[in-house]
Amino acid sequence: MSFLFLQTSVGAHPQLEVVIGQWAGPYELDLDSEWATFEIAHAAVLPPPELGEGDPREAQQRVLFGVLPGIRDDEPWVCFNTGSECTAPSNEYGRTYLWEPRDPANVTAVPSPYPTSASQDFFCGGHTFLPNGDLLWVGGTDPDGSCMDVDPDPMVTVCQLGFTGHDYAWRLNATAKRADLAWTNAGAMSLDRWYPTATLLADGRVMVTGHAQNPELPGADLYADFYSAATGWEATPAPNTPYFGSCVNVPEPLPLLDYPRLHLLSRNMLMQTNAAEHVGVIQNRASRFMDFNLNSMPCIGDPRFEEGDFMDTQRVNGGSVHLITFDALIGFTEVVYVVGGGTRELELESICASSLPPEHLATVERMINPEPSAVWLPAASMNRSRNQHNTVVLLDGSIMAVGGQGVDNLGLCKSRKTPERYKPEEVFGSPAPAAWGDLAFQGVDRRYHSVAGLLPDGRVFSAGGVNPSSSDLPDHTVEIYSPPYFFKGPRPAIDSNSLLDPHTSPYPHATAITIEVMVSSTSLGAQIDRVALLRNGSATHAFDMSQRYVELEILFDLPVDEADPLRRELTVLTPQDEAWAPKGFYMLTAVSANHQPSPAQWIRLE
Repeated sequence: MSFLFLQTSVGAHPQLEVVIGQWAGPYELDLDSEWATFEIAHAAVLPPPELGEGDPREAQQRVLFGVLPGIRDDEPWVCFNTGSECTAPSNEYGRTYLWEPRDPANVTAVPSPYPTSASQDFFCGGHTFLPNGDLLWVGGTDPDGSCMDVDPDPMVTVCQLGFTGHDYAWRLNATAKRADLAWTNAGAMSLDRWYPTATLLADGRVMVTGHAQNPELPGADLYADFYSAATGWEATPAPNTPYFGSCVNVPEPLPLLDYPRLHLLSRNMLMQTNAAEHVGVIQNRASRFMDFNLNSMPCIGDPRFEEGDFMDTQRVNGGSVHLITFDALIGFTEVVYVVGGGTRELELESICASSLPPEHLATVERMINPEPSAVWLPAASMNRSRNQHNTVVLLDGSIMAVGGQGVDNLGLCKSRKTPERYKPEEVFGSPAPAAWGDLAFQGVDRRYHSVAGLLPDGRVFSAGGVNPSSSDLPDHTVEIYSPPYFFKGPRPAIDSNSLLDPHTSPYPHATAITIEVMVSSTSLGAQIDRVALLRNGSATHAFDMSQRYVELEILFDLPVDEADPLRRELTVLTPQDEAWAPKGFYMLTAVSANHQPSPAQWIRLE
């Protein structure tokens, strides 16, 4: 049998790196040279290719970046031939690129499903993974130029770019080898959508909500679209179809606006944390729940929305993460955290100027075992206010806030180049650390439109970002962060030969499976304390639509061979059903009692 150990040099300051970790980069990405002002605003961590390519471990680490061209809504362009439609230049549409951290400065272009049309732009769409590993991308930007004649020359028209959404959708064969990655048309939604959220449900469908546009359908934001990998889009909304506002126990319709933060709960309920993107008007600070168990409710998809407890404040552009943990004494605990954000409707486009008061938030809240009767509880605040940041769950179950911006006590806008990390007591036990800890200083500003995510080996990538209130060009680089667990000594390692091939042999839910793990020593602190699944992320605009942390119950922990106590055979129970962990690919990690996680191995749930 073969075991994988991650060899890492602790560098010049090992004592410091054990506490704050270490950044590598920034690496200038080698994208198409004509894109001088592109923005990297979307990222998805792809499952491994079916046949593998390159080094076996490194081949598991692949990220798809979605890139926006450099037209902004404050940049007019001039069209000649008065009377003709004024449109964006033909090459100004989003593209996607494959990035592999083993070669961090290089990317591979993934052919777009459309040749030149700006009306089918990927940018500002939503995306999540289907049960078979494909990436579904929905909606996006349809540039809409508003024009006026310029006097005295009647042959010149000046256009100002505006944005609307569209109904296009695409699928990427995300488990294909590098050269075979390709987008295919996934049909059209019933509504145009800009800034939508795509959520994989327990039944394998994807529910698309948020920022729907249709002049012939009042209240379009109250409707959802549903996609099935087998049958495509459902024919909704249809005439006289009930929508969310007509559901039982909802006193008034509350639309799902820009990038609603949605989490599928183990109770087969959908939770909205209301830490959404710049939503314009925030009706209240209540969380909301959609119950898919109420099959008699006359609502689209048979759900209902109910108002839950109120958060302490509005959280525009805040982080939102979801954990399911296990303790031998109390069983499973589910918790949703909201992290930072802004308190004002003026936090549109991540405005951050010296004239604004310090209303960016450092506060954090959590809801334990979320349901309509549950309450929001205060958690430890971050060390600094943060808005438009990315919130990443690490392999050990800790939460990392990276990038964004905030306003200091003098009212000055500051880039947040010092990430922070929190160890939830639901994962690390009680008493938990009472504070967030500062991590290694980041080299590049990562503000609006930046992305971040967890790699299978436990590192974190952080890329892109732009400050729309300045004339600075968007950033074209990526940095890679190694958390403190890379520098605390040997990590456990899962034997990949003890796992089924995720492409051909998925694991059923509620099934005992046995894996072999090499621990670093026979000491109590090096023994395996927990095993967890983390869903590969799909992030944009400060929200990850796929991220999920699910701890597994350990049934048995036995030595493989009495003569070799370092080799352990663990029997764990896969998640109870698809509401706990929807079908699809996951990263599996084993964590020692001293909180050292193994590099993850890919598995698939069916």
